[in-house]
Amino acid sequence: MIELILKLHGAVIQVLSAILMVYMAFEMEVNLSWDWGGLIKNATNVVFHNQLLYEQDVARYPNNEFWLAFLVILFKIVRMFYASATIETFKTVSIVVSCVFVQLTIFFIHKTAKLVWNEKKAFVVGIITVCCLPLYLYAMFAYTDTSGMLLAILMLYFYIKYNKTDGRANIAYTILIGIVAGISYKIKVTIFILFIAMICELFLNLKDAKQIKKFVMFVVIAMVGVVAVVSASNKVISSQFEISEEVEDANEFPLTHWVMMALGETGGYCEEDVSYTKSFPTYEEKNKADIKEIKKRVREKGKAGLIEHICYTKLKRTWGDSCLAGDDYAGRFPVDENGIWQRVFTFHGSDHWIGLIYSWLYYIVLIAGILLSGIFAIRRTNEQQKSACFKDSVVWNYFIPVNLGMQFQISCGIYTGSDYDIGRWYIYDKRENLKIKIENTINKTPNKRFER
Repeated sequence: MIELILKLHGAVIQVLSAILMVYMAFEMEVNLSWDWGGLIKNATNVVFHNQLLYEQDVARYPNNEFWLAFLVILFKIVRMFYASATIETFKTVSIVVSCVFVQLTIFFIHKTAKLVWNEKKAFVVGIITVCCLPLYLYAMFAYTDTSGMLLAILMLYFYIKYNKTDGRANIAYTILIGIVAGISYKIKVTIFILFIAMICELFLNLKDAKQIKKFVMFVVIAMVGVVAVVSASNKVISSQFEISEEVEDANEFPLTHWVMMALGETGGYCEEDVSYTKSFPTYEEKNKADIKEIKKRVREKGKAGLIEHICYTKLKRTWGDSCLAGDDYAGRFPVDENGIWQRVFTFHGSDHWIGLIYSWLYYIVLIAGILLSGIFAIRRTNEQQKSACFKDSVVWNYFIPVNLGMQFQISCGIYTGSDYDIGRWYIYDKRENLKIKIENTINKTPNKRFER
């Protein structure tokens, strides 16, 4: 009966959060700007005129190509059913799709938590997740951030199902992981790192020949899925729009560019760094120049300076106002600058302090939950289990997108009495362990009183 009530309550909460999310997305609607707006404009131009509007920008940031192709296909489908569709129509559709992605993320966070624990704890996770302000601020932007969240939790969900099954189901989940990992690689490489973390986690827990065989099968099948998706997506992208090799070579930024920019004064986007990389005529020259600048910045900072940069500058930029830059993006060229949502939840809003207080209280609760989670995990494991927990925690806490990781960790802290580790979710029952110890002792010494 309790589980039925929890299920119904969970469904009601998700429906209410979906309504609120869509309402906020349109009430806080912004005019097309930054990368998100550029992709909407580009996709619209491909649909109407069969050519890219900003070819150089697309070539410069190839990580956006998959998402751009998705938008092009989506807008073409919309136009099939609504011939008089305009860029505003496409924008509206993109907002709805983005909200759907975020809601699916919330849904699968709940389902994943249910797999790990039970309905009661999953309910707590669901409550905490729907209270996360950045989810609502990002929902209006059909961009790689919202799709990336969904991909991350889907990969995690399939991985847990993989660990709980055998046979054909096991292979099926491996294929699904490979497919999601392949899409992640094309959309947001940082999500793909989660796939690498899974491989590391499986490798660190190899014990016998059977597990080694299963591990090899996982890697082979999943990688085949990744390669297949990447190959197929490249064909789909080229079918929607094509960028010449000359344009790509002259404009594409290497991955080292973002490493260099991350080592800059602010730890984030810098127009000067963009101009620097852009100034070199070929991809190879850009890469060499960025590597040279990376070495220079590391040398100038020194060991102490580098640690300070990572532990202070980067952390401050990421967690500075607890909104994960959502309040910044939501405040860029709003349709209604004086709306109540803009005043409370955007960076330059007159009542932004209210939104900040809420968001900071939310993360204080999260941090408290993480601390309690760690305490419970340490107190309730033996030395061997501690070692396993340590390995898994290092892998998963480092690689899982931090906000998703926090959503899981918090619930164990709040739900007092749970045993938890974010890597493999080792759950141990003290009563059962004590019972086993007593039985083993009695069997060994049947005529002696058990002594603790």
